[in-house]
Amino acid sequence: MRATRFLVLLLVLSCQRPDAVQREPSIEEQSQQARAELDAIMATWERWLVEGKVDSMATIVAVDGHTLVPNQPPLVGRAAWLAMFRPQLTQGKWRIDNVAESVVAYGPLAVERGSFVLSFTPPPGAPSSMRAISDTGKYLWHWRKFNGQWQVAQAAWNSNRPAQP
Repeated sequence: MRATRFLVLLLVLSCQRPDAVQREPSIEEQSQQARAELDAIMATWERWLVEGKVDSMATIVAVDGHTLVPNQPPLVGRAAWLAMFRPQLTQGKWRIDNVAESVVAYGPLAVERGSFVLSFTPPPGAPSSMRAISDTGKYLWHWRKFNGQWQVAQAAWNSNRPAQP
């Protein structure tokens, strides 16, 4: 009796159409999908920077995210990110253009590598010590999808300028 049930089960499974079986998207397909989603997030993030919406910018940083600021200890968490960047990003006019050069994703994880062009213009009447900035560099961001939303779990970047003595 058991052998008959087993044979019937095998027969039923073998009769199913192959296209009815769900396959997991390939890494390439997942990466393309993640890249489209991350490009949209970064376009919004860049707009928020121009508009001075620092609190909105922080929403893409994971609550427990690590921000590896050049030449400084790591920032751990969204609150630490805000404490560091709110004072800087609310003065003058900032602009950043990020260019994703590679996105590799698998499941809820993605790694984005790219380059950036950054500029800062001091506000009218700013002290003479506050100068305009223009820089280029590269970045590596590790994204994590949490509750359906991509968030930065780890971020690192640095300038293309030579180190100053």
